[in-house]
Amino acid sequence: MRKFGVAGLGLIGGSIASALKKQGHRVVGVENDPDVSAFALSGGIVDEIGGVEALRGSEAVFVCVPLGVTREATEKIIAAVGDETLVTDVASVKGMMTGVGGRFVGGHPMAGTEKSGIAAARAHLFENAFYAVVPYENTSEADVKYMCELVRSFGAKPVVMSAAEHDGRVSEVSHLPHMIAYALTGYALKADGFAGTGFTDTTRIAASDPGLWTDVAFLNRDNLLRDMRGYEKEFSKYVTALENGDREGLRGLIAAAREKREALTLRRVYQNEYTLDLDVKDRPGAIAKVSELLAENGVNISGIQIINSREGVGGALRIAIRSEAEYEAAKRLLREPNATEDKK
Repeated sequence: MRKFGVAGLGLIGGSIASALKKQGHRVVGVENDPDVSAFALSGGIVDEIGGVEALRGSEAVFVCVPLGVTREATEKIIAAVGDETLVTDVASVKGMMTGVGGRFVGGHPMAGTEKSGIAAARAHLFENAFYAVVPYENTSEADVKYMCELVRSFGAKPVVMSAAEHDGRVSEVSHLPHMIAYALTGYALKADGFAGTGFTDTTRIAASDPGLWTDVAFLNRDNLLRDMRGYEKEFSKYVTALENGDREGLRGLIAAAREKREALTLRRVYQNEYTLDLDVKDRPGAIAKVSELLAENGVNISGIQIINSREGVGGALRIAIRSEAEYEAAKRLLREPNATEDKK
């Protein structure tokens, strides 16, 4: 049985441990909180709780401790396990890990929720998510390849990039959005909680841990300041269009942003997958019929999107399927007459 270690059993560490256990591996956890340790053991998330010495003999160890102590913990674990074990972290800032030494590959799963703690951990948390794999000067190509294969076993999509590229990119698409969500919530939300779904959707991540995101902001300070100023410049275009009564200018800004967002959805959900588009009738249970038919025949839907809605007429449904064999089976099933009609 293959052995892995996870140091720090919060949302990410607990989810990694769960994903490894789901594959039938032995998982050793390192956790300072006795209540978390008890939860992990009783829930079958790990097989054993111990100190760093218990991690020896692991194929790989994931360091999932709080950001501010990640480097210190990583160096301690590398010293304990030696070069027989690959060590990786999950920190959302990678420049701070430069020069850590040992057999180390940086990692950052682009997944999570506004919730924290092991109770929120899920084995499927990383499915269809990007997972940054960050080599350093001492990282071998073999270890990068191994890490990518391990990440794929979680259902994630590995992306190899340098620490500098990673920190610049995540500042734009993760760190900046968190700061905007916090600021918007602080500015707009009143005590009575009056808000629509647009506000709650946009500010969901403002429920994230303040301590973590303060650390993130200061550890990636230069990139984040650059992007905050860039966002101010972009937002000022909307202000100027309104001030000048430029309706077409504002519409153009909104339309361009909408087009980018729609393209992102298609890239994120359907990259490296087979897709099928089909018309479904606008009635309750129409989508359920499609999923039930495919599930009954062993076809797994890895992504789903309504790409067009025509009230009273029907809609276009796009589904994503990972394997070619299941894709061919789905095409055959869905081409059958009345395949998704209610047979009652």
